[in-house]
Amino acid sequence: MSRAINKAFLCFSPPDYQAAVKRGEAALPTITPTDLRHNVGHSLAMQGVSAEEIAHILGHSSLTVAKYYILATPALALIRAKALGINPVWQNMVAMMLTGELTSSTKWQDQRVVGIIGDELHDGIGGCSRDDGKCPFSEVRCCYGCLYFRPFTDGDHQAVLESVVKEVDELISISDSVGNARNPLISIHETTQF
Repeated sequence: MSRAINKAFLCFSPPDYQAAVKRGEAALPTITPTDLRHNVGHSLAMQGVSAEEIAHILGHSSLTVAKYYILATPALALIRAKALGINPVWQNMVAMMLTGELTSSTKWQDQRVVGIIGDELHDGIGGCSRDDGKCPFSEVRCCYGCLYFRPFTDGDHQAVLESVVKEVDELISISDSVGNARNPLISIHETTQF
C-alpha cells in the first residue's frame, strides 16, 4: 500500500524531481497510509468540511477523530481569539468607555441602562443620555459603543465582559460538539456582540 501511495505522489511531483528520482539523485517520497489519512483529514478540516464529511471520506465509524482535526485548525483558533475579546473592536470600545464621560451611579439622575446578556441581568453599569429615552438597540450589548452611554465609575463592567465571554464559550462549545468549525453563528456573533 505504501509503495502505491509513494508512486502516486511521485506522479504528481514536478518533472525535474521525477527525473532526479529516476537517476538516483533524489529519494522516492515516503508517505505512509497514516500520513496520507492525517493530511487528508487536516486539509479537509482547513477547508471547513464538517466532521460528518471528514469521517465519511476517511472511512471512520465515529466523528471523534474528525472533530479533533477540526479543533486543531488555525482558523478555529482565530475565531476563538476574536470571539473572546482579543479583537480590536472590543479594545476600541473599552478605550471609548474610558475616554467618554464617566459618572458615578449616585450622581446620575436620568435613565439607567438595564439589559440581559446570555442569562445574566446587568444593571448599574451606566446611564443613557438620549433625550427621547427610547433606545432602538439592544441595551447593555450596544451601550459600550454608543455616544449616549455614560459608564458608571462604580459599575460592574467586568461582569458584562464575563457574560459575553460565557455566551461565546457556550456558542463555541456547541459548535465543537457537532464538529462545525465554521458555524455561521460564531462569525455573526463576532460582528454583533457589541
